[in-house]
Amino acid sequence: MARPLKNGLDYYPLNVDFFSDIKVRRLLKAGGSQSISILIALLGNIYRDEGYYMRWDNDMPFLIADLVGVTEGAVMETVNKAVLIGFFHAGLFERYKILTSKGIQARYLEAVSRRRQVFLIKNYLLLDVNVYNNVVLDEVIDSDNGVNVDNNSVNVCRSTQSKVKESKVKESKVVNTLSGNPTLESKKNIVVEVVEFLNQQTGARYRANTPKTRRLIETRIKEGFGLDDFKIVIAKKSKQWLHDPKMSKYLRPETLFGTKFEGYLNESETYRLSDPYAALMAELEGGDDGGEPETIDVSYVATSDPRV
Repeated sequence: MARPLKNGLDYYPLNVDFFSDIKVRRLLKAGGSQSISILIALLGNIYRDEGYYMRWDNDMPFLIADLVGVTEGAVMETVNKAVLIGFFHAGLFERYKILTSKGIQARYLEAVSRRRQVFLIKNYLLLDVNVYNNVVLDEVIDSDNGVNVDNNSVNVCRSTQSKVKESKVKESKVVNTLSGNPTLESKKNIVVEVVEFLNQQTGARYRANTPKTRRLIETRIKEGFGLDDFKIVIAKKSKQWLHDPKMSKYLRPETLFGTKFEGYLNESETYRLSDPYAALMAELEGGDDGGEPETIDVSYVATSDPRV
């Protein structure tokens, strides 16, 4: 199965007059030097993951604080100040709980100008993207009014046009199985199996009918990931984190199935056995198939720490 194209960047430009920006100077004066470290960490997360925005959820203050070496209060104060002075767009922060700006989006679009296709969420845009030939617009929707303001998931109806008709949205919710895409019923089955497997591996009691958990998994399914991908990530991270008092709390849907899912899936490790999922389980259980093992090497390297 082909993997989705990467959204984020490997590096991003930092203007030489960064510290001359009046907004940066205000942040520096209000929060001291640590506010700049926090700001750079936020920008790194934005450009690395989605490329032009970042979701601001309940975990992010801790993750950024732990990365930079400051308190969560300092991170939240810096973000609130940055939104207040316009470093991040206040309207999108209030409505969708995302961090972005015109400058961030402009630099991202310039960096990906040579990519064949760039998928952007229309509701998050602050720029006119009609001048870009490689942009494909997604739209945040729900079944009631066409706008999903839930901050933990995005249901997208892809279109090369800037407007999606309601009838097309409804049709997109039920996909013919002959097309190779999962139907609503098969998605529900995958969600149930994923949650059951997570509970088996971690001893947790997550429920498949929790809206937040269901939408996280369905979002990854829409990106092209399948049941085996979920099981590999769960087994891999269980092996790494389950017996680590500091990391075991991250064995939860919002961390495992969030924006770092593809990175977790492609972490560089070498497994024994012909089936990578079976190999992971054998390692967890200390087993072996007794036959001649086949080495499977995943070459993509990504961090295993959800806080980075």
